[in-house]
Amino acid sequence: MSGMFGGKSTTSYADRLSTLQVQSSSQGVAIPMVWGRRRVAPNLLWFGDFVAIEHRETQGGKGGGGVTQVNYTYQASAVLGLCAGQLNGLPRRVWRDKDVLVGGSKVYPPQQLSLTATIDVTRKVTVPEPSRWLSDAGVRDAATGEANVTDYTVAAGVYTFGIDLVGVAVTIYYLKSGTTETFNALQAAGFSTHAAGYQGQAPWGYLTTAHPGQALGYSGLAYVGGTGLDLSGSAGLKQYSFEVDARQQVSGEIPDVNPADVCTDLLTDPLYGAVPGATWLGNLSQFRAWCSAMGIFLSPLYTERKSVFEYVKQIAELCFARPLWRVDGFTLVPLATEAIGGFTPLPEHSGPVYLITDDDINEPIEEQRAAPADRYNRVSVQYVNRAGNYAEAVESAEDKAAIDAFGLIPEPDVFQASEIAETAIAAIVAQLRLRQILSVQGTYKFNLPVNFDLLEPVDIIAIADARIDLGTRAVRIVEIAEIGDEGGLAITAEDVEITGAVTQASQASGGYGNSPAVIDPTTLRAVLMPTAATNNVQQVWVGATAGVNWGGATLWISDTGTDYRRLGTFNIRARMGTLTANLAAGVVDPDTAHTLRVAVSGKAVALATVAQPDVDAARSLMWVDGELLAYRDAELTGAQAFDLTYLRRGLYGSDNDPHSTGASWMRLDEAVLHVDVPADLLGKTMYLKATGRNVLGTAEQGLDEVSPLLLDVVARQSRPTAPPALALTAPFVSTYFEANWGPSARAYGYEVEVRSAAGVSLLRSVSTSAQVFRYLNADAVDDGGPLREYLLRVRGVNEAGAGPWSDLVVTNPAPAAVEGIAASGTGLTRTLTWDAAPETDRAGYRVWISDVEDFDPKAGEGTQIYDGVALTAVAAGLVVDTSYYVRVAAYDVWSAITADLNLSDQFSFSTE
Repeated sequence: MSGMFGGKSTTSYADRLSTLQVQSSSQGVAIPMVWGRRRVAPNLLWFGDFVAIEHRETQGGKGGGGVTQVNYTYQASAVLGLCAGQLNGLPRRVWRDKDVLVGGSKVYPPQQLSLTATIDVTRKVTVPEPSRWLSDAGVRDAATGEANVTDYTVAAGVYTFGIDLVGVAVTIYYLKSGTTETFNALQAAGFSTHAAGYQGQAPWGYLTTAHPGQALGYSGLAYVGGTGLDLSGSAGLKQYSFEVDARQQVSGEIPDVNPADVCTDLLTDPLYGAVPGATWLGNLSQFRAWCSAMGIFLSPLYTERKSVFEYVKQIAELCFARPLWRVDGFTLVPLATEAIGGFTPLPEHSGPVYLITDDDINEPIEEQRAAPADRYNRVSVQYVNRAGNYAEAVESAEDKAAIDAFGLIPEPDVFQASEIAETAIAAIVAQLRLRQILSVQGTYKFNLPVNFDLLEPVDIIAIADARIDLGTRAVRIVEIAEIGDEGGLAITAEDVEITGAVTQASQASGGYGNSPAVIDPTTLRAVLMPTAATNNVQQVWVGATAGVNWGGATLWISDTGTDYRRLGTFNIRARMGTLTANLAAGVVDPDTAHTLRVAVSGKAVALATVAQPDVDAARSLMWVDGELLAYRDAELTGAQAFDLTYLRRGLYGSDNDPHSTGASWMRLDEAVLHVDVPADLLGKTMYLKATGRNVLGTAEQGLDEVSPLLLDVVARQSRPTAPPALALTAPFVSTYFEANWGPSARAYGYEVEVRSAAGVSLLRSVSTSAQVFRYLNADAVDDGGPLREYLLRVRGVNEAGAGPWSDLVVTNPAPAAVEGIAASGTGLTRTLTWDAAPETDRAGYRVWISDVEDFDPKAGEGTQIYDGVALTAVAAGLVVDTSYYVRVAAYDVWSAITADLNLSDQFSFSTE
């Protein structure tokens, strides 16, 4: 029956929601506190203007019927609270569900437009926005559409017509320049306002106008707001979060905060501090200097209700420091014992202030020591990774020598450091934490008389107790407690590693008992590394090796050659030696044409083949006579001799040079110590000494027994990387082309070359600090052009030299060959017409005529009879009873050079 009377139509409606769906109440949550730069999840403060938008979709059925599905999308206005103010500028990034939105720009290309106007007595017609007029594309009679209007001139968008055209309606065709629209991350996400969180800030203007009864300023609270925000399918807010720049940032280059400034804020700020305006806060300058010297900068985001002092203790532990109440107030004391950068420890924190012996202690010292096999040799720090959208990440530090000796013993709990947002800072904190764990081999408890009451926690003292055969050792006081009515002090202390200056005279040699006396001499090799391999930190990598009678060594450094300070310990031999054959420079990467032949010095240590991913990641990195390279395949060819092949050459900006027999090499692996070079050592000579230990590690050479290795310290920077994303900023359809590129790592400037096609001839070379380059038509003329194709090359430069080129081929083809040529008229005059060229940047046409078939205007043949913007030309003065041949070519605003134009097919006509 449905086929007889027609199909039946039905309509299906989805559930229509009537208000914003809020998943749960957020009333009473703590207002987030932010320092530095962090990603913040907002809290809904206000919403309104909810609207359901109907969408219909109909699908046909049999017999003409159909099904209509009605669905709804939703929009609302909202204010989202971010954190306590004050913010610096707009949010940098916005996360909306799975999308990451940033500021940017949208480029609109040039447009061809038309304007119809009747010419008045002024004879002038100005196009809209004349400053954006690029070029003329012809004028036609508005009534007939014919391209017969030629009596005019044009400049800067102003057309001036001949007097005979007054009162005539014309249509002007012209090319209008494109535009660039910029937007920020908030606008990209649909938000129209933000408040920085000032005290007493005014309400959002939209609320004041549209909802005056609900317009609040939210004093002291940073927020964002928007109207017409798209909601989810269930009428809920999408999942937003915002990257904000908050208070106390170190600089524009370092968006994090010195921890001392965070602690000062937490303790004393008049709005949210524990004790606003407190006078008991001592001097945090040492703590501040320590954090700056170590590069420990934080971006805390605190959302939990906790005691301020809990947060301060957390920051202190993270920064390798201890909270301490002193006579002059509360402070934070770094646990470092040596000067670095602008930090210098107090005397009582850099070396023993007292020697405590059994004469001062009634009862023997209680000592508790952990066996080396029980000490953690890996620590892990959990942080938020700014470069990874602030996802949680873990950075670990390991003592490879301890792992080799006792197996992996990780610290059971991952250290929580959500205040860290940079991987490099997490790595520093992990190393400091590992160093602290490894240095504390024992704890000590003892009682002292009350006359030692000037001692404070963190002070360093020396203890010795013959009653338990405890030799003199330095310890750091951890805790001091008063002993009730007895009037004494209960001391708890732990081992401390003293790394301050040590003179040669104070370092004794010799052993203990029957320790082996023979210690083979230590060979040191030091490499001043390019900063590309060291996270932009100037470092010297030092390796040590020796013969069989060697149980490790201690590395010492001096800038005078007299006073040395301890840097670290070698526990395993570095693999090093000399080349046994010449190595030519590599031509391609990887270098499979050459073999690196090496001999290993000292006790035999094998070189092994590595996996492909390891060589590609430079995990088999070697220093070879100044070049950094990695190898894949290793073959034993003799006693301590190896052939290394499949080489990755010139890594980290080092020079891919030839190397001679006898040149030095060293494998850069876990056996090598990484030594940060203080800024005050640059330009000086570094003296390095290694005092070797015997095979049992129970006897060590004195500093006066070994000779120094001298190294001239100069800033070693890597060459820049190739500039990324080299591209035109807009299509090349104008009187210039413009290109930009991303930043080249480590570059302080750029070299730009403009070359002819295929790079044969250098036309122009420019040095610039900008990341954009514009090549004008006038430049092209000066360089012997314009040409239709160029090779644009850009590379970064710095003190180390120039980096690799990035290349971009730039083309602007001439307009296509003109079509539709026709001739009209009789006698000895013909009117020639043709179709308009389709290119938007066309600038005019040229017409040639000849009585020779197959003539070539590019070779100077024929006679040019027209050059202009019209689509018509007149051939006059023709000869009777003659065949003529015509060719037409269009040119554009870039170039009118005949040799580069596309000529039309030959058109012919004959006179009678």
